[in-house]
Amino acid sequence: MSLEFHPDKKPEVKIVDEKVFYPGKLSVDGFLASGEKLNEVIARDRATCERLGVTPKQIGEAIEKILKENEGDLFEVSRETWRGMQECPFDKNLTPFSNQDFIITNKQTGESFGGSGLIIHLSKEHSFFEGNTKYRVEPEDAIRVLFGKT
Repeated sequence: MSLEFHPDKKPEVKIVDEKVFYPGKLSVDGFLASGEKLNEVIARDRATCERLGVTPKQIGEAIEKILKENEGDLFEVSRETWRGMQECPFDKNLTPFSNQDFIITNKQTGESFGGSGLIIHLSKEHSFFEGNTKYRVEPEDAIRVLFGKT
């Protein structure tokens, strides 16, 4: 079991079954690599966000805005859409964009990052960017590409 934290609002504690985050449970690739601890991954990513002055929620909102606008003046988006939607391992919600993989490129710098559309919900609602998995979004990469901060 692990604790769920919400940095953008008064801390709320919710018990989460960490086992569903591992490969082969809710997702073939999983949300955490075998042996990773959910609370440690979240704490490490929160520390990165805090150091760079951007919240996980702001990252999720920025990704969502760019995907909704389908690019914009500053960003180029490539995406692949899948038939099924991926449910959130925290609350089992199906969310917009959870059936898409994306790559966002900053047109000015040429830098990019990619991930699953579920990262919008995971970062906004759970401060989670996934563990050492195929779909992990490194907060530092997203902040550099989206906000120009390093």
